Amino acid sequence: MNMLSSHNTPKITFRRIFIIAIPVLLANLAMPIQGLVDTAIIAQMGQAASLAGLGIAVQMMTVLLASFNFLQYASSGLTAQHLGATGLSGGVLAIAWRAWLIAALIAAMLWLAQIPLVQLGLMLFSASQTASDIAKEYLGIRFFGAFAELANYVFVGVLAGMGRTRQLLLLQSTIALLNIAISILLVKFAHLGVAGVAWGTVLAQWLGVLMGLFVFANSLGISIKEIWQINIQVFEKSKLFSLLRLNKDIFIRTILLTLSFAWLTKLGAMHGDAALSANIILLQILSLSAYALDGLAVAAETLCGQAFGQKNRSLFLLALRRTGISIMAIAALLSVGWLLAMPSYLDMMAKDPVVHAIATRHSLFASLLPIVGALAYWIDGVYFGMTAGKQIRQAAMIVAVIYFLASVILHTNFGMMGIWLSVLLLLALRFVVLACFLPSALNTLETQDE
Repeated sequence: MNMLSSHNTPKITFRRIFIIAIPVLLANLAMPIQGLVDTAIIAQMGQAASLAGLGIAVQMMTVLLASFNFLQYASSGLTAQHLGATGLSGGVLAIAWRAWLIAALIAAMLWLAQIPLVQLGLMLFSASQTASDIAKEYLGIRFFGAFAELANYVFVGVLAGMGRTRQLLLLQSTIALLNIAISILLVKFAHLGVAGVAWGTVLAQWLGVLMGLFVFANSLGISIKEIWQINIQVFEKSKLFSLLRLNKDIFIRTILLTLSFAWLTKLGAMHGDAALSANIILLQILSLSAYALDGLAVAAETLCGQAFGQKNRSLFLLALRRTGISIMAIAALLSVGWLLAMPSYLDMMAKDPVVHAIATRHSLFASLLPIVGALAYWIDGVYFGMTAGKQIRQAAMIVAVIYFLASVILHTNFGMMGIWLSVLLLLALRFVVLACFLPSALNTLETQDE
């Protein structure tokens, strides 16, 4: 059996943190840049309804697919802990196969239920008829890539848990570049509009699965043929149900979080297509910043997870401290950068003068997103590394109750400004509530140390 790591984990330095984080940062930036380019392609058409329809459809697909990104987070945490405890490659392959089987079952259920799911989503968003028709067209295509996107969550998870972030960068950036290239080709030259953007995503994701198999095999030090030589016992009911129980808490957290952001889109839609389009453009900043900062969150997940697997409390606390300092430093730079770049960004993205004016009025809130949200992303990584499902679920439920009540009050009293105050509140609550649960999680580690 191949040995992928050693129990003698080297000291956690800032250099090591950034060696893990920088490739993840670059890989994660590739994905929202892909979304940014998709938005820009449609924005250049100068039709607010098309941009609004695309924004609604992307949000709905995020709710449907990102609700199952526990496939990534659980795979990453389990992989990191497994390598911290044993360093054996066979267990990593088994983790991946169980996650892929669950991904296939989820994709099949989504395919069968797509019509009622789309109808329900459009009803909740209350968009104009034109925007709804465009969203339906986009979603009808994206369902063809559901399994591919879920399977790629697993690739990202196991590669991150192994600390193979350069390979993760190669895979994610290739998918993003393929998506951009195919989308431009289908929209600009084949004149397929929003449908071209959807097909670009689907084709890129499936090509990513093919590439992911080669990258994963190389990371494990095995051949492609050996990936398929998995023992049937890996799929025993007890093992699958154990994984599902672990994922349940992360699933509940993810559902609540994605619904929270979908609720923001719903509130924006109540102000018309121009306001919704402005929010979509500004929320791209949230995506770009979150994916950039997630590079350091993944470093926290990997290092804390491996320390947790080794039952090494002092190493865990060192990882906690140094990854936290690192992510706040990068967040401060990002907020300053967005503040300086905002006028040029809005000139590029908002061609409609009404959309531009609305976005400009709320641009300061968007500039604050990195520094307000940094600790939320960081503490998420810490908890995923520990696979502390109970605390993750409980914190998510508390945050959801406070956030939904507060967002209604803020929106009622402050309108569009209330929407952006709600965004900042959501990010702050995610850190504060999880931080309150951290002593309990550390007590678990203390028990293991005894």
